[in-house]
Amino acid sequence: MAKLANDEIIYGIKSQNHAILHSLYRSYFKVISYYIQSNSGTEEDAGDIFQESLIVIYRKIKEGNLNLTCSFDTYLFAVCRNLWLKELTKKSRYPEELSGDSLFSNIELEDEMEEVILKNERYRLYQKHFNLMGHDCQKLMTLFLKKVPLKEIARLMNYSSEQYAKKRKFRCKEYLVKSIQSDEEYGNL
Repeated sequence: MAKLANDEIIYGIKSQNHAILHSLYRSYFKVISYYIQSNSGTEEDAGDIFQESLIVIYRKIKEGNLNLTCSFDTYLFAVCRNLWLKELTKKSRYPEELSGDSLFSNIELEDEMEEVILKNERYRLYQKHFNLMGHDCQKLMTLFLKKVPLKEIARLMNYSSEQYAKKRKFRCKEYLVKSIQSDEEYGNL
């Protein structure tokens, strides 16, 4: 397959075009996997980092904050490198020098990339604890986050009153917040 232009790739990611995403995976995963495995990682780590980088880039595209000053593949590698460095720091496996780092030494990512990565990590932490809640709380919180009125939530959840729905929402939210705050990852975010 011919190399795609930056605009084609960005549009493909934004529209979640499976052909473009598969093309990116086929074209770049092996190099990223080699880089991560050469720097204290596994192929599974590489898969996670590759997927995470595409999510970060997707969010930047959706927010209108992606301003490429290099080729897409160079940008993708730089994002993967930053994510991997962050992961190594978390695991306290950060080596003095990363193998193959000269590939990225001239790439500067925008300052807001850190913020996008941080938002992504916070969302992942939220999802982890949201999924640990009971089904009832998950459904209630989903309806609440969709701004469904409490009266309608009470009806949909077969609660006795709007007041009970309000009390239940408070308890579920309180549980979720405490659960997230008790996670050791929370302190790092």
